[in-house]
Amino acid sequence: MAETGFQRRLIEEVQHFPTALPGLAAAEQGFLDKSSTSQAMLTDDEYDRGMHRLRSDIEAANAAGNELQLSADLALFATKGWLIE
Repeated sequence: MAETGFQRRLIEEVQHFPTALPGLAAAEQGFLDKSSTSQAMLTDDEYDRGMHRLRSDIEAANAAGNELQLSADLALFATKGWLIE
C-alpha cells in the first residue's frame, strides 16, 4: 500500500466466527454440502472420499457412545489505508 501512496495502514480483525457442532448436526444442516464454502474447490471424488470418511468417523464415535464434534474458528480481517495530503 505504501508503494501506491498510502501513508498510514491498519489491518484489523472485523469479524470472528468461532463455532462447534456435532458432526451429524453439521451434515443435517447443510454445512458439509459440496456447494458450501471451500468444499466447492474439491473434485467430486475428493469430496465423496472425505464425506465417506467423515460419516464413518461419526458412526464410530456414536457406536462408542461419543459424539464427533466439528469446529471452526474463522476470522475476517479488513485492511484500511489513508492518503494524507
